[in-house]
Amino acid sequence: MLTVGDLSSTMLDIIGKLAEGESLPQIAIDLRLSEDDVDVIVAAAAKVLRARNRVHVVNIALRRRLI
Repeated sequence: MLTVGDLSSTMLDIIGKLAEGESLPQIAIDLRLSEDDVDVIVAAAAKVLRARNRVHVVNIALRRRLI
């Protein structure tokens, strides 16, 4: 089973903001990252979680109480 330790704090911040409905551009502004960086981080989180897409990333994180 996955734990919070399997994801970086930045990944968790981004997934949390996605869960709240924030857009990638807004997340990038909030975290002072480029949109490309946010997209790459979400893709990395998806790989760790074995998720198919962003919605699936959020779903898995919520179900496993990672966020």
